[in-house]
Parts: sequence; C-alpha cells; structure tokens
Amino acid sequence: MKILFVLEHYYPYLGGAEKLFQQVAEAFAEDGHQVTIVTTLFKRELPKQEMINGVKIHRLACQSRFLFTFLSMPLVWKHASSTDLLITTTYNAALPSWIIGKLRRKKTILVFHEYWGKLWFSLPYLNLFQQTMFFAYEWLIIHLPFYQYIAVSKSTQQRLIGVGVPRKRISQIYNGIDYNSFRSYPWAPQGDFTLLYYGRLGISKGLNLLLPAWKAFKELGYTGQLQLVIPKYPQLLYREVCDMIRKLNFSGGDVQLFHELEEHILFTQVSKAHAVIIPSYSEGFCFVAVETMAIGTPIISSGKGSLKEVVNGTFIEIRELTTEGILEALEKSIKGDWLHTPNQLFPLEEARKKYIQLISQI
Repeated sequence: MKILFVLEHYYPYLGGAEKLFQQVAEAFAEDGHQVTIVTTLFKRELPKQEMINGVKIHRLACQSRFLFTFLSMPLVWKHASSTDLLITTTYNAALPSWIIGKLRRKKTILVFHEYWGKLWFSLPYLNLFQQTMFFAYEWLIIHLPFYQYIAVSKSTQQRLIGVGVPRKRISQIYNGIDYNSFRSYPWAPQGDFTLLYYGRLGISKGLNLLLPAWKAFKELGYTGQLQLVIPKYPQLLYREVCDMIRKLNFSGGDVQLFHELEEHILFTQVSKAHAVIIPSYSEGFCFVAVETMAIGTPIISSGKGSLKEVVNGTFIEIRELTTEGILEALEKSIKGDWLHTPNQLFPLEEARKKYIQLISQI
C-alpha cells in the first residue's frame, strides 16, 4: 500500500506527536508499505527531501504551521495522485488533507491527539481574537467527515464522542514506547532537589504557572534547581519563557535551560532528577509521562486530559492547576508525600500492531 502522511511537523522536530508519527511511518515502511511524508521545513538547514529509515520526506519551504494549511495543498495534491491512503493529524494539516482526499477520492484518517473546545479561552499567550479563531478552526475540523479517526487515549476518544463524532468511526490506539531503550537509565537522583520539565513548547504546557510557582518555592527557603529542557522554537513562545525567567529575577542556578539534547543525554538527565513535572492544561497522551515512568522517576502531574489515565507508578497529582496548586505539590514532593499505583505499560509494539491492523482492513 502507498501511504501519504500530511503533518505540520516531522522528525527531527521535538514533540510527542512527532515521535508517534516517526514510529508509525517507519513501522509501515518496515512492513513493506511505501511511505511518504509532506511536512514543513521548520529549520532552513534541513534538506527539502530525504529518506530516513525507509520513509521518503518532502519538506515544504514554509516554517509556519499556519501557512502550511494553505501552501501545502499543491504538494499534497501531487503526492495524493498515486497514494492509496492519507493519514493526517490535528490541527493545521487536517484541512488540506481532507480537501485533497475528497478531490482525489482517497480515504483519509485523522489522528486526533486532544480536543480542547472551550479550553481555548483559558489558555495563556493568546488574545481573544486568537482564542476565537482557534476555537472555530477546531470546530471546523471536528465536523469534517473523515473516513476514520484515531484517538490516542480514552480521554480523547470520549471527548470526540461527546462532540458528535460517530463511535464506530473512532479507533482508540495508545501511543507507545520501546521499553528496552530505557533499561540503561535507572532512576538515581543526586544532590539537591532537582525538578525537571522537558518537551516541546506549547501554549498548553503550563510553564506560565510553573515558573512563578518555582519562584515561590525558592522564596520559602527550599534548595534545589529547576531544569527546563525545551527547544528554541516557536521563537515567540521561547522569548515569552525567557522574559518570564528574567522578570522573576531568579538567583543564579535556580533555573537552568537546555536545548535539543541528544536522547541518551536527556534520559540520563531524567534519571538523575528527583521529579519530572507535567503542569499541562491538557494532554492527549503525553510521551514525557510514559518515558519518565519507564525510567522510574516520580512525576508531578496536572492530571488534565489523558494524564489521569496515563500517569501511574509514583506520582503527585496537582490539586488545582494554579501557581498555588503547583507550589503545594512541590512541597508534598519534598516531604515524600507520593501516591503509588501499579505500573501500566504502553509498549510500542502494541501500538504498531494496532496501526498495521487498522490499515490492513481498509
């Protein structure tokens, strides 16, 4: 089968969705399918075309995910002519994929990570006009009749059903990881309390609450360090984070920034942290949580979206997602007031098998 993925971002972009699609695309290629990716050239130094692990990648000379919605159509039209199936994702890649799929009479699958609905009006870094536009665009996407929907968690599946997507069109497939990759990183915290945040930058990630909470934590006299492993893109969000760090006037060493660490360095850092924090307003699945649990590092979680069903092992759930709520959770972690539940695994092989089974039925 010839499969065309239309994605806002693809490897080497950092993010949970990007990990998912790299895993799935390469799994299809290993299974003998011809796989093509149409995505953004989010860094100018990347090649416009390349082959990685059997997957052919075409990068459109466009760094904006919003412009990609419109500028991608000619390239998607071209590659869709000979494809058997289109696979896309929320948000910006969904509309051109659906339009071209309809015009080319191709079946199109939408991978839905999380549905925000009215949450758009509570998120930081957006003005009312932006919130309204994003809310309207999401409403449009949810009402386009895709051939099939894949929900990456039960939380997302239930939200889709709640807004009218037919249950029979939704397949719930958890994302997965290769647990063998984490055996070399046993949890071994060292020195003063180290709190680690890592992952992509996004308006829903809760850094606007975490940084003031960490400032309040330090002002109470606690020792420790907050480590942020984040990319420098999107540039506007990165500048917002840096500006907040400057305005809060942290003492030297209170907050450390790291960028684009190699995977073995990142996971070593996770293994040495006393806790990983996930203060998100919502999560569709959360690779950060699953990777952290595989290493055994405790998690401080907002419990929002899928986090309530995905986070297990040793964790603290933030009582309310505010600066005060995060501060309270930090103090609990210092006192060792952790919850302990049985470990639930999310194996990559299971996710791969379900994706392959799904397309074999099409």
